[in-house]
Amino acid sequence: MPKNIYIFGIIFLAWALGSCSDPSATSFPPRHAIGAKPSEDFFLQRSYPELTFPVRAYMTAMQVSEAQSSFLRGNVPAGFDGKWENIAPSNFSGRVNAVAIHPKNEAILYAGLASGGLFKSVDAGKTWVSVFDDHAWLAIGAIAIDPNNPEVVYVGTGDPNVTGYPFLGNGIYRSTDGGKTWQHLGLQETRIISAIVVHPEKPEVIWVGAQGLPLERNPDRGVYKSEDGGKSWKKVLYVSNQAGVSDLVLDPFDPNYIYAAFWDRIRNNRESVTSGPDGSVYASWNGGNNWARCTLPTGPNTGRIALATSGVTRGRVFARIVASDQELDNIYRSDDYGRTWSPMIDWSVSNLTRTGALGNAQFGWYFGSFAVHPDNDFELYLLGIDLWRSGNGGRNWELAAPSWRQYLVHADKHALAFAKSGKMILATDGGLYEKKPGEESWSALGALPGLQYYRVGYNPHEPDMYYAGAQDLGTLQGGATGPWKRLYDSDGFKTLFNAGDSQVVYVQIQYGRKFVSLNKGATWRSASNGVSINERTHWDTPFESSPHGLNTMYTASYRVFKSRGTVIPQWSPISPDLTDGNIYGNAFHTVSAISDAPKDSNLVYAGTTDGNVWRYTGSGSLWVPIQSGLPNRYVTSIHASPEWADHVFVTFSGYKDNENLPHVFWSSNKGANWTNISGDLPPLAVNDLLVLPGHKDSILFAATDGGVYATKNKGAQWFKLGSSMPHIAVYDLIWNQAQNKLVAGSYGRAIFTYSIDYFLQKSPVAVRTREKSKLGMSVFPNPANEKAQVAWNGFPGNLGFLSLFSATGQLQWTKEVDLTASNIELDVSRLPSGTYFLVLRDRSGGRSTASFIRR
Repeated sequence: MPKNIYIFGIIFLAWALGSCSDPSATSFPPRHAIGAKPSEDFFLQRSYPELTFPVRAYMTAMQVSEAQSSFLRGNVPAGFDGKWENIAPSNFSGRVNAVAIHPKNEAILYAGLASGGLFKSVDAGKTWVSVFDDHAWLAIGAIAIDPNNPEVVYVGTGDPNVTGYPFLGNGIYRSTDGGKTWQHLGLQETRIISAIVVHPEKPEVIWVGAQGLPLERNPDRGVYKSEDGGKSWKKVLYVSNQAGVSDLVLDPFDPNYIYAAFWDRIRNNRESVTSGPDGSVYASWNGGNNWARCTLPTGPNTGRIALATSGVTRGRVFARIVASDQELDNIYRSDDYGRTWSPMIDWSVSNLTRTGALGNAQFGWYFGSFAVHPDNDFELYLLGIDLWRSGNGGRNWELAAPSWRQYLVHADKHALAFAKSGKMILATDGGLYEKKPGEESWSALGALPGLQYYRVGYNPHEPDMYYAGAQDLGTLQGGATGPWKRLYDSDGFKTLFNAGDSQVVYVQIQYGRKFVSLNKGATWRSASNGVSINERTHWDTPFESSPHGLNTMYTASYRVFKSRGTVIPQWSPISPDLTDGNIYGNAFHTVSAISDAPKDSNLVYAGTTDGNVWRYTGSGSLWVPIQSGLPNRYVTSIHASPEWADHVFVTFSGYKDNENLPHVFWSSNKGANWTNISGDLPPLAVNDLLVLPGHKDSILFAATDGGVYATKNKGAQWFKLGSSMPHIAVYDLIWNQAQNKLVAGSYGRAIFTYSIDYFLQKSPVAVRTREKSKLGMSVFPNPANEKAQVAWNGFPGNLGFLSLFSATGQLQWTKEVDLTASNIELDVSRLPSGTYFLVLRDRSGGRSTASFIRR
């Protein structure tokens, strides 16, 4: 029974060059083989029903969570203060966006991951150490090393490759000690930084290319310049509210010449703009103070542009341009500082085809780099799904690395760096590779733990073995240390096992296609019989084993399917369409969660991407809607209680500005009524919930976009769980019963495990602080501008002490308060914008904490 829903100046001076024009005159407008293309649907739809991703609410949520993580460090009860262990394969890596080589010591490398942070190696890539985990914004788009002082390193946050997930950043950071500590230099409003250039002779001069927020049109994008080492910034080039900088390069012979490439890119739930009229190259002859748009022989609708300058020929600059069909337009060269341009590939005679150059996949928007050998500007490298090389200036081409289908060098090439020794380092969606002078083949560098996991699995027959469904890398299997193996390719999702037969393994790939092995993965056959390939299925389709039969399983499309009695599933639908119908496209109207109640073999729950929640009692096709009182949001998980037949939990994703969005709900009567048990969780999306059996539904673990939180009292009080896990999205939680470990699948840093021995005690040690359910404090309005009201309850006595802390835990002030008054008004107008924590204490040791945002 579907519900009603709602769906989602700078003045430019012309450069007097023959073919460059005034920018103000510009007018405004099969998937290839599985395993190489990123998801374009999965993430943004989790913000349903918002028309565009509510970025301000998301940024506020991340800021609050980051501040809370810092503030609560060392202030959590026993059991919540343990250490997470990172489990990552030694032979698989995740997406790497950027790589930088120390100019004086080639053994020192920096690698920026798409969603997993910044890593440093001091042994030429054999081993890596994370150096940015204290920050919440772990998408790294650009790295620059100061050529005057290589201990000075800059990183730009946000993912410039702009897949369907908003891997946003909060600006630029600088380290003056080789990555040990970092200082934020601003530009947070740009959200994605694609390039950083440091003046080779004046280190206080820095240029930044900002791609901007792809979720909406706004002016916070373009080229920014600082002349005081990042203390202040000036936007020196702005083109339009939908075109940001895709690349920025400096002439190595004269730093007064600088080139910027602009790209029209908007990606939200309504549209995916990958080309447009503002795609162009701009040149400056005076260090970025004035610019002119250069005329290239391309059409009016241009895609992503990558730039490179020659290291041997003055005035020579290259532009690799993607056409509006997302295949290669051409590579263009200018020998006169951008005045005139010529195509380098003659398609009529070239052995490289225009569609084959980037992989014949129509997603050239995903690739933002082009490389020219620093010692030979006729040696060109074209980065796409594969890596191509020309040794004669673009006339002829050859594969410079094995085809991605061989899995010797991973698909999707994002950066190529050259060392002075002649060694090359290649960044891909599957980690880093190096090729030394004189060698014919590439070698994988040490693994980076940046894998993006959708799901993790528990095998009761092999409890020491981990299973993970990975973006781009398939379904992986391995132990806590050493190499892993790929069970199945494509994008990996849920892995299931047959409790009665250790040889039987099930895997699932994108859009619900399933496969079964009867010999532990040696061979595979289809497990999708009964579910048409034309069904409207979810990218991460529900796939669950029933607790009531060895060979009973559930899956879904826009309706629920069940298989019973056979090892090789035979699926039959047991529900009608549970969504609102195919209104806004297939991606927005599918079943996203299923739970078969452990205590009632006739009870099944289902939730949808468009906010519907249903109960099925096994009586014919009777499905009862139970979403009354729940938010109209994407349902991330449903979990029937392991203790009581009538109890059920449901979690949601999505954000909305100015809304205190509930995340976790509980019902004691099969969904007839719901109680919000989000408590003091930060305003982050909850992606999964684990209800620990044997504890009367009181111990819950929540996977959020900012790590894992836990409660011992069914949501009355939540704490960030453990240390050593960076501020990263976690999408799946399972319980390894044999080891008493919580296993978390993160999207950017592989698996984390946490011992929950403390939570499994029959009589856990009491918390160190007074129960928060008895003491309370709130701040409103939140965010606050001028004044903030602070209210409290439950404190005995007359005198208390109210303390204000910054987001980094620095004490701002402490004042006495009259506890009998129950509230106080604070003047916050002089506080800098940011997140703050208030701590209220009484003389008996009771305390309560609240946070607020000062806008």
